[in-house]
This record gives sequence, structure tokens and C-alpha cells, in this order.
Amino acid sequence: MFTDVIEAAASVVTANFTTLLTALAAAKGVTLDPTITVYKRQNANLFAALKTTTLPGVGIYGLGAQTNARRQDLRDSSVLTVFDYFARGPDPAALLVQGELAAEVLLMCIDRLGGSAVGVYGAGEATLSVQVSIAPAVRAAGETYYEENVLVQFLVDERDTGLS
Repeated sequence: MFTDVIEAAASVVTANFTTLLTALAAAKGVTLDPTITVYKRQNANLFAALKTTTLPGVGIYGLGAQTNARRQDLRDSSVLTVFDYFARGPDPAALLVQGELAAEVLLMCIDRLGGSAVGVYGAGEATLSVQVSIAPAVRAAGETYYEENVLVQFLVDERDTGLS
């Protein structure tokens, strides 16, 4: 269940994020670099700490799931999934706008997730079921750059078949 959801979400974000952010930034009159690197199964605390990391990045991972184990031929699950956007830059105001636009684009990616892969039949379907948290841009002591983090948490409805 987790593997299918993370792989589907990573495919959707990889295929759509840059194009969607480019269009949204142009519509809002904002100049930014729309490219990202997708980090499957890693949160921002992990991938941002690595010296080889390319930023901005989006970590995609599962936090938990609700499912059943009564049938071995078919299992429906709701997987709590996270898009964890992280960026660095010299201007905290510009970085905050970039994070806000990234949040909008990640919601657009959720809109495209349902039906994007075998077994994934819904994402963020319930009213107010997507939670978006934007942390203010911060600068660590002794650093010359600011950091921005956006978390988008949502449920992905998924069906595994042929498990036995």
C-alpha cells in the first residue's frame, strides 16, 4: 500500500510540478526557479541535511494508513501521505511567496493523483481533508541563507489486489 502510493505521487509531482509552478508564478508576476528534485521516502529534515542534496526539493512519504486484513485477495487502504517542500534562498520574503506558490502547485498535483496509477482511486477527496502548513522562513545561526518548509498532508485511497 505505501509503495504504490509513494510511487504514484512521485510520478505525478515529477511530471507536473515544474510546469504548473512556472504557469502559476507567471500568472502572479513572480520570478523564481520552478525546478525541484523529488525525494521519495525522505522528509525535508533528512534530504536537506545531506550535502549532495539539490534544492528546492519535495519529500514524499507515508505517515500511516487505515486498512483491513480480513481479505487476502483485495485490500482497500487510506494512506496518510505527505508532500514536504523545502527551499533555501537569500530573501525571506521571496522565499515565503515561493513556498505559498509551491503549496498551491502541490494541491494541483493531489488533484491529478486519483486514477494516475493502478489501484490509486482517490486523493484528498473528503471535504477539508488536506492540511497545508507553511513555516515562516528562518535563518539558522551563522548561515547566510533562509529556509522555507511547506507540509501538505492528505489521504490517498488505494486498493491492492492479488495479494495472496
